[in-house]
Amino acid sequence: MDISNDIVVKHTKLPKYLGDLFDIEQEVILVCGKKKGDSYETCNFNNLNTSKCNLTGTPLEVDLDGDVSIVVRHSRGQREDKELVPVKLCQARMFINNHNLNTKVESKYDTIVCICDGTDKQCTLVLMSSLSNRWFNRTTVCALDCVSLSYISNNFDTMQKYHISNCEPGSIKVQPQLSCLYEFYGYHLNDYDLEDDVSTIGSVFLDCSWNTLQFDVAEHKSQINLMLQVVVGHKISSMFHLYQDLEFLQKCLTELSNINNIETAKLAVNPKEDYEIFDSITDILNTVHTIKFQVCESNIFEARHDFNFTDKLWNTLKYCENTITLKQCFSILFDKIESGHLKIQILEDDKNTIIGETVHCIFSNRMLIPHLSYKQCLELLVDLGVQKLKKSYLHIIKSCDSNIATEYQEKWNKIFPTAKEKKFCIIELPISEEFSKAQFLFRTHILMEFLQLTESCQMENVKKKVLKPAFDKYLMEPIPNTFFNIKTKRLCDLKVPLTFDDISILLSSNKPSMWKMKLATSSNRSSVTTVFYYSKKPIFPATIYNYGDDLNETAKEEKFYAVRLETYSNKGHY
Repeated sequence: MDISNDIVVKHTKLPKYLGDLFDIEQEVILVCGKKKGDSYETCNFNNLNTSKCNLTGTPLEVDLDGDVSIVVRHSRGQREDKELVPVKLCQARMFINNHNLNTKVESKYDTIVCICDGTDKQCTLVLMSSLSNRWFNRTTVCALDCVSLSYISNNFDTMQKYHISNCEPGSIKVQPQLSCLYEFYGYHLNDYDLEDDVSTIGSVFLDCSWNTLQFDVAEHKSQINLMLQVVVGHKISSMFHLYQDLEFLQKCLTELSNINNIETAKLAVNPKEDYEIFDSITDILNTVHTIKFQVCESNIFEARHDFNFTDKLWNTLKYCENTITLKQCFSILFDKIESGHLKIQILEDDKNTIIGETVHCIFSNRMLIPHLSYKQCLELLVDLGVQKLKKSYLHIIKSCDSNIATEYQEKWNKIFPTAKEKKFCIIELPISEEFSKAQFLFRTHILMEFLQLTESCQMENVKKKVLKPAFDKYLMEPIPNTFFNIKTKRLCDLKVPLTFDDISILLSSNKPSMWKMKLATSSNRSSVTTVFYYSKKPIFPATIYNYGDDLNETAKEEKFYAVRLETYSNKGHY
């Protein structure tokens, strides 16, 4: 029986749905069927004995080896997992046995994963074979009926009995490992999801695990983590206005580092007309600037209305199409300051910027009207943007945790100490330091994205619980002064350890989206592991296996899709 025309072999990482089941990150030999009309590299199964299609519950050495020279390499990002075609169980067995008979010693540690179609009596969806530390391992994944959450709870003891029935008499006692997952927002993302326009800004999950034989999350000795992912810079994020400011700052820094073209440098992607910008500068100079006291803000992540001089100036100058317009803006600014009686008032907050301190010194008769070059104008704009973004981020941090806000300010001051001469005159900015500041601000923006994701969690003090781990992960590492590119890392993740008391209210008002029980029993020369895995979402794509409607239509409870994993391991020689 020649199956070489029916299967394709890939050396790749597991599809996402299998990675969750097996906890395997390394590459495997993945065996699946061929799509009609496609051409692949083929395998040669000469002199194959069809009697070797029968695998016992205990793995044999012949289940484990083979020649991998015909394997085609694929990356996870290049493969469409949902388009994998399953094979018959007998074809999977034949491939594994042939692989084992024709192996090389150095290939014995390869893991073979065959995607099956579930048409056999046991509804087998995966047949896996591997060798590790002289242990021969064979795993099957079989589909079970769709059930309700109450069914899982009521049959808790039945699962344990099933596992024990497959163990050898006298085996060491059962070692349980249970886990469940609560989904609050979005869905789990991978880097290759970002190749398309992903619809979600991230995901928020609650991952719980415990080692006692009970259905619900254990109150004591349980591991509980809030898992967050964020797509930094997503257009539907409430933080996108600050991300756009970061992009503009990156553009300015890029042009500032290219001194030869600075007089013709393009700036804003969506610029305003010059006359609009010039009129805005006049309006700013004829406005009394104050700080509005706000008792409470409905949404700390939305764009704030700016009241002081430098905030308004930044939100005007960032729409300059090029450095020519920017230079004209500063000329208008200083000409009007020199020629008229203005209502402008420089606040202490304004003095944190070079332009704010400069205007203050002019009003105090400590400085003459400057005549700026294109480079100096762009440097003033960069400094203005850095300080504006820092203030916006610090405001959000302070509203969540004042202690972290203090720590943030102290870290900024330590990394970027303010030179005394900057406070009194316009000087040349060190470009490497400005790149470092931009990197620091981008990492801060990642923190902000995590914080705004927590809006989906009804948990007390959740922002404070998230802020500290995010601060430690993204801001405690050294800040590079290399070229700043905010698109180099868009998908970021965070794990936040919690206690049972933190989530007790959430557990009472939410149901898990995934529940898993792993039971392991071992002896000196063999071991058996059984995993019962239940999920609200189909575990395998419909192209692999279609559950149909196995749950009674009249049932009020939401159905869970189910599979059972069984791994048999025996110690052997090779």
